[in-house]
Amino acid sequence: MSTFNMFTVLGKDDKELVHSAFLCFALNKALIKDMFDVDIDNPILHSEINLKDHYGKLLKQDGEQEDDKQRTRLDILIESKDKSQIIAIENKFKAFPSEHQLQVYDKKLDRLTSKRIARILLCFNAKYSTSNNKWKVKTYEHVLNILNQHKHTFKGDELVLVNHYIAFLQDYSTAYIRLHSQPTLLHSFLLGTAQDAAQDAAQELLIRQDLRNFWMDLLHSELEWVLARKRKDVFAFSRFQSTTHGINITPKLQAWRNPQHGEYVLQLQGRELKFYFHLNDSSWSEARKQLEGVQRLLKKQPSVFAEAEFKSLNVNFGRKSCFVYREDLVSLLPPETFTLDNIAKYILCFYDKINNALGWK
Repeated sequence: MSTFNMFTVLGKDDKELVHSAFLCFALNKALIKDMFDVDIDNPILHSEINLKDHYGKLLKQDGEQEDDKQRTRLDILIESKDKSQIIAIENKFKAFPSEHQLQVYDKKLDRLTSKRIARILLCFNAKYSTSNNKWKVKTYEHVLNILNQHKHTFKGDELVLVNHYIAFLQDYSTAYIRLHSQPTLLHSFLLGTAQDAAQDAAQELLIRQDLRNFWMDLLHSELEWVLARKRKDVFAFSRFQSTTHGINITPKLQAWRNPQHGEYVLQLQGRELKFYFHLNDSSWSEARKQLEGVQRLLKKQPSVFAEAEFKSLNVNFGRKSCFVYREDLVSLLPPETFTLDNIAKYILCFYDKINNALGWK
């Protein structure tokens, strides 16, 4: 089962910044060429830890301001000593990138017209990465293969560090692959019973409570990718953090986005799929009348909404949001077919039946 690993002991195994810092330590000209298929002379490496000042000088235009919440700082930047060549690396360990994020990076990098630029995206699965052909996708399995091939070049304490990194990254990669290749395991993970199958270090990563939201964020970012391709330009996405992380899926249909008293969204949080309402500046008493009307229309089709739990609205409501009704995704999809693709299909059916019942076009 568990073995000693310095990254895990320090609680740094799931930190994207630590992965980037380690790669900056480990990469040299030979590893860069084999890992990224790019030949660069006399490489100088910058991770996000030491990139802030350099990034500002290199990629930001004079007077350009960045909101901290919308910052677009690359994780790793490798320059040739003569400044003629750059390798830009986006390290997506905790979530897959959005196309918008890469477009923002492209806008900044494209300003450097005098430099040769290679763009590398690191992630768990090339399938859910990007359709942006400017970026070359490399998986963590590939990173592991190259590190194993080159680890003999490290000696002493450095070799110890490299071996510990390889060991814990291998566990994460194995856990990721299992979660996506075994529908029953994904089902038991959301159900909270994955511990029944714990048998090795990789499996333990799926039952660690401190990592539950790490895996949730990865799954939600993948669902964004799948839904965006099944229904192009139909939804906007935003992930949120709470005790259990979730994702808001906001339809662009006018009836959802601009009702009189607030905004409706689809919300996936843990095992629950919800038809959710965000109150605007209206009073709860005004909004409740609207929600009661929506619930009446849904309840007119009991066979369609047989599995729904409707929110009791006969209360003094003190918050800014609530679910209108919700379903237990885990109980409605069979374990043996519990895949990301089928979850996405179910979300789309959920969306369509709401539109049909309410006459939203």
